[in-house]
Amino acid sequence: MKSLLSAVPLLGKARRGIFRHKSGFTIGRSMTYRVYVRWPGQRTSNKTVTPSKAVADAAWDELTSKSWPKGNTPLGLAYTHDGKQVEYIDLENKDDGQ
Repeated sequence: MKSLLSAVPLLGKARRGIFRHKSGFTIGRSMTYRVYVRWPGQRTSNKTVTPSKAVADAAWDELTSKSWPKGNTPLGLAYTHDGKQVEYIDLENKDDGQ
């Protein structure tokens, strides 16, 4: 069995997911939640980046409850978790009920 110290140089190479060494030594990578507003020209604002789902949910609730002034409406609202889309609201093509 290799010693634990032999795994130390490999730790920097574990960028995504979970790294498992033959000895059973495990390192978890923290999850990242992102909540933000998308604007034309690939711009973003009101961005929240956090490892906490509760914080991300609160930021999402705040953005979805916000009313945007006519003529200054963003393209959409995005909520992602580790680079995967959790939820997206398309405000550019939203039906105004008119």
